[in-house]
Amino acid sequence: MRLFLAELKKIWDWRMLLVIVALIGLVWFGLVKGLIDSASDFTGPTGDYLLQLHEAYGDTLSDEEWEDFDAGRVRAEAEAAFQAQFQANPLFAKYDIASYEQWQSFEHDAINSVVWSPARDVTEMQEDYASLLSTLYETNPFDVGTPWWRLGQLDTLADRYDPAQREHSFWWRFVESQQDLSDSPLVRERAGFVLEHMDNLFDPWIASDISSFVGLFCGISLVAVALLVSPLLVTDRARKVRQIQYTSHEGRAIVGTQLLAVIATSLIVSAVLTGAGLMVYIFSTQAHLYWTARIAGPMYNLWMYNLTLGNYVFLLGALSIGLNVAVACGAFALSLHSTSLVAMFLKVVPLVAAVVTIGVFALSSATSVDNVIFSALTRSRLPLPEVWLCVLVLAAGLAMAVVLARHQRHIEV
Repeated sequence: MRLFLAELKKIWDWRMLLVIVALIGLVWFGLVKGLIDSASDFTGPTGDYLLQLHEAYGDTLSDEEWEDFDAGRVRAEAEAAFQAQFQANPLFAKYDIASYEQWQSFEHDAINSVVWSPARDVTEMQEDYASLLSTLYETNPFDVGTPWWRLGQLDTLADRYDPAQREHSFWWRFVESQQDLSDSPLVRERAGFVLEHMDNLFDPWIASDISSFVGLFCGISLVAVALLVSPLLVTDRARKVRQIQYTSHEGRAIVGTQLLAVIATSLIVSAVLTGAGLMVYIFSTQAHLYWTARIAGPMYNLWMYNLTLGNYVFLLGALSIGLNVAVACGAFALSLHSTSLVAMFLKVVPLVAAVVTIGVFALSSATSVDNVIFSALTRSRLPLPEVWLCVLVLAAGLAMAVVLARHQRHIEV
């Protein structure tokens, strides 16, 4: 144990730690903080209404509970507030807009540059549309509490959960099209499963955001791990320590202890960085409120497996940590055959770049049909190929490092 701790101390060099802290600070304030702030301001296409349903009825919503929610009353309140805004701008009367449905019709024509009537030209109409939008925004286009936003959120919510709209629902038709038209038997089978779980009270945007953030945090921790563990054996060689170790069988066995220290370092760094990043994201947004909710459902793609959000976070975290261990083992193996820090980093940089690429593609939208590994690499034929790819990378890294470490016992210097 003392030898193991001594090797850990050599890895955790304070100068390299300062470099890593500076790098993390640069990435955090230059990129991550802005992304998390944006995510915390975005409440998804259903706003706070989905959260209200989740707090009132739990992780799923039955048809009876939808009736109990009384969406008609909630919508009438929002539409009354929407119509009250008409008094603030006479242009509503100019275009005979007296209801939310009339506004939607006008908006469709304005966006598609269709003349409202032969007597008015498109340019005037589009200018008026911009003025009306300003009124509806109430000076802040991102204020999702305005009546205009709330009516759109209620439309999206009803499209998913209102049994009266199910026959014409975009979301239900989307999943059914996947079930009927997909070339992949696996996607058709999973779409049928999702249709049985359309009562999940969860916003798949949250799962999409979390998978993207885990991919980002994984990339940061991969670089940090490589910077920490790569110099270990090279600096031993430069200080003539390796030559002394290799004069005896017991000394050569120290390489195994060094490998354990490298793996422990990768576990600690990746768990801390990925875990801290996820905790900041989850508690800066509404994600923690859906911890037990199940994620299967549609979001312009298909989330195929009915994991809870908590299970999904732990799955992504485990895959990220596994990739970090793989990079640590790969860097350890490469440093065994490097005579200088420059030579070692020239070998490690391509390794880190390759694993970062794998991590980004494997973790982003993991378990959905939009995952690049699933859709492009396996042509949507194999279940969870992104998970198996990460496991394969981890196994390859561990096997290479263990074989080389055991081989050192039989080397004469």
